[in-house]
Amino acid sequence: MRPGLVGVGVVLAVLGGGALSTVYLAPAPRPVNGEGTTIPSTIVRPGSTGSAPVDGPNGSGGDLRVHWSSSVGMEVYLYPSAGCIATAYTCGSETAMVHWSNSTHGDWAASGTYTYPILLVWVDLGPAAGTFGANAYATGSSGGSSLTVSELLADAAALTLMVIGGLAVFLGIFLRGGVFRGNREPKGPTGRDDRGPPPLG
Repeated sequence: MRPGLVGVGVVLAVLGGGALSTVYLAPAPRPVNGEGTTIPSTIVRPGSTGSAPVDGPNGSGGDLRVHWSSSVGMEVYLYPSAGCIATAYTCGSETAMVHWSNSTHGDWAASGTYTYPILLVWVDLGPAAGTFGANAYATGSSGGSSLTVSELLADAAALTLMVIGGLAVFLGIFLRGGVFRGNREPKGPTGRDDRGPPPLG
């Protein structure tokens, strides 16, 4: 047995296993896409309705933040689909994600899976005209469950270390200790060379 070779093999195997577990137990964060929507301040007449789509990345999930403000109290709705037609208080059969009643400003943030674009609707119930403006920002994960190129390279390097480490442990256990010196001349029971003196002449 060669303890030094076994020790080196164990170290390499541990390093390889640690690197491999890091890839799967603590994967690199997936890229995140973000998209913003700005609704410039616009004049809203009494009794009129306005609407605008809120864009965002369609992915496996993300965050949505909405902020709006107006100079007069308004009814403001956020609907999960931009396909509906907003005329006043309702948007077809869609149920509002959030509703602000007779307000001059609003903030909303939530996490989930959304299908963009969604619809922001504002209604001026009067009696005076007012201005309305809003901005929104949506994020979504763009990565899937597949490994990236860097992760695949890390896997290959970790597996190589584990194979080399395992081979070193195997050789260290089953190889005889000491340095190979080739064939040694036989000696007698006393440890002396029994071949006798060289022949004369």
